Amino acid sequence: MKTQRWMAVVLVAVVSALTALAVNGWRFALIMGLLGLVGTRRRLTWELPRVQHLIAVLLVALIFAVQYRTQLGLSAGQDLNWIALTAWQTFSRFVLSIMVLSLFLGKPCVNPLSLALFVPAAALCAGQISLIYENELLHRILETTGVLLAVVYLGFHKIPFPSFTVRALSLRRVIAAAVMLLVLNTGWIAATVMYNNQDVVNFLGGLLGGHNPQIETDGSIATSGGFHGSGKLHTLLDILLEDQGDILLRVESEAAPGYLRTEVFEYFYRNQWHPSTRSYRIRPEPAPLTTLKLPGSGNIFQLRSSQSETWHLMNLWPSPVLQAKLFTPLGATWLQIPAPWLMINSNGVCYNPQFHGGINYGLATPADLLPERIDRAYLYSCLQLPQSLDSRIETLALLLFSECRTSTEKIASVQSYFRRNYEYSLNMNIPQNTDALNHFLLEMKTGYCEYFATGAAVLLRLGGVPTRYVTGFLVNEQEPFNELWVARGSDAHAWVEAWDDQSRQWLIVEATVPSTIDPIAYSNVDYFREHLDFRRQELWSFFYEFGLLGPFIWFFQTSQTLLWWALSLPVILGIALVVVIWFLRRLNQRFYPSDPFAEEPPDQQQCHRMLQKMDSYVQQLGFHREKAETLHQFTRRLETNNNSLVANWIPQWYILYAETRYCRQPLPLYMERLQSELQQIAEQKE
Repeated sequence: MKTQRWMAVVLVAVVSALTALAVNGWRFALIMGLLGLVGTRRRLTWELPRVQHLIAVLLVALIFAVQYRTQLGLSAGQDLNWIALTAWQTFSRFVLSIMVLSLFLGKPCVNPLSLALFVPAAALCAGQISLIYENELLHRILETTGVLLAVVYLGFHKIPFPSFTVRALSLRRVIAAAVMLLVLNTGWIAATVMYNNQDVVNFLGGLLGGHNPQIETDGSIATSGGFHGSGKLHTLLDILLEDQGDILLRVESEAAPGYLRTEVFEYFYRNQWHPSTRSYRIRPEPAPLTTLKLPGSGNIFQLRSSQSETWHLMNLWPSPVLQAKLFTPLGATWLQIPAPWLMINSNGVCYNPQFHGGINYGLATPADLLPERIDRAYLYSCLQLPQSLDSRIETLALLLFSECRTSTEKIASVQSYFRRNYEYSLNMNIPQNTDALNHFLLEMKTGYCEYFATGAAVLLRLGGVPTRYVTGFLVNEQEPFNELWVARGSDAHAWVEAWDDQSRQWLIVEATVPSTIDPIAYSNVDYFREHLDFRRQELWSFFYEFGLLGPFIWFFQTSQTLLWWALSLPVILGIALVVVIWFLRRLNQRFYPSDPFAEEPPDQQQCHRMLQKMDSYVQQLGFHREKAETLHQFTRRLETNNNSLVANWIPQWYILYAETRYCRQPLPLYMERLQSELQQIAEQKE
């Protein structure tokens, strides 16, 4: 009884803390929490019919519904996140209020079983609010912990389960551990379902408030790691200088991945590229083909249409610093990723603002790109020229393309011109109030990928070739340990995609001249350290996808390599040693149990065991005999109860036990009577 009440106190404190976290305030949660702590003692309770219980709950719900609508009316904010936040905060207050109300209703002494339902509900509210603030890990932890606390509380109520014929304590502990593991995974799966459907769940908050918020399908989403939604020159310089040795992307592929794009731009204005296409939301598709097995996990999305039968497959592992944006090759068709939806534009650039870095995704690209149908209006936008373009650049373009007839010839002419006349350098000093593109093409003759790509795109447009500016990674390095292709900060790159009228395809144009900077030399120790970093990232990805079972799946998958066996062998041996020691100790306790009454006479031992059984029966009925309480004091307390079994039979048994136990030599007749009445009480209790 005492343990069960303390567990109820813990639940009230947890729900109060979750409510304070959800509403971002402590006053309401503190007041209701203190009332709840008073209610856990079950001294001030009212026994009402179930209909009146329901009426009380509906009245409280009506109060909070009015408060919710009033709060919506007082604010001018109508966006989806704000409406969902208000709805979840209101529901969080409602959950705490109903929990406190339930503690003052019903029969005294025992706290209600319904308390177990309020913890997952409060965790759900706080978890959904944490998703609005893009804290997905806190959301999963809250909901998993809520389910676990609810099951633990129900366990303290000693809900009857079928009795096991096997008395081995070790087997029961194994079963209990399996139940706890199942409970934790159930909470994690529930959190995953809520996370994957959060936009739908939050949309319901707007319907509850009488609003019809529109889900935005466009917006400028930025990523860390140097890639931004804007194509301003010098955007990639920080990552090229500061993070050049850090691995930002790993790719599992049969061949070198090459160019992986994450941004595409069409308009160049005032030293900055801008996109011309809007993004729209797409939902998952059925599996494309039975013969196509994507290497990723999660939902499958179709990025473009293709009839190819041969595919290049890639499994990408972005660094945790790369969030929201995805890296895909030109022509990527299918993508598999653990996300409920994607934003994509007509250029094939896709992202998800809530997608966390460090989680792998797979994609498929046709082996042979087929001709495309491109809108002429879009091709016209890819021919727009900067307004501040110097006339000397137009003269340069006329000289470069004087003898060129096709797009491929013009591309080769631009590439040859840059290689003959320009040098690669990261140190660029452009005077203030000077157009960077004009200065690069006419005066400086040195630069890096952003300037070469911009210059090539503008020159080709002067020659009538539609172009677009692309940023991403150029991936050509392979790790020796796991044979994964890696992209470091120094592999951040900008290039051009040019439209070829003859093949009706976009062609990748590499205009940047070879770098004269010596590459960083990496030793086997460096590669080994990076291999361990990847294993940690892989573990997190499995944990993200499979919950608490993820580490086990990750272990069995990675243990296929001899290297990982060598690394994990000490851990395996240590775990095996602990299991063997634990098994031997349990075996020793089973065959040589430590009995606290072993040194007493047999009659005294039998008396002690009968008293332990009776105390256990009484505890299951909601009563607990204190250590300092005598048997006669305890019987007087039981006699005040309305239950005939508790008020008559059990006190008489305790009195008979006291008379038998404290005689110098317990009489056999009394012992048989105690045993018989104990058996009858046990049968009546069941």
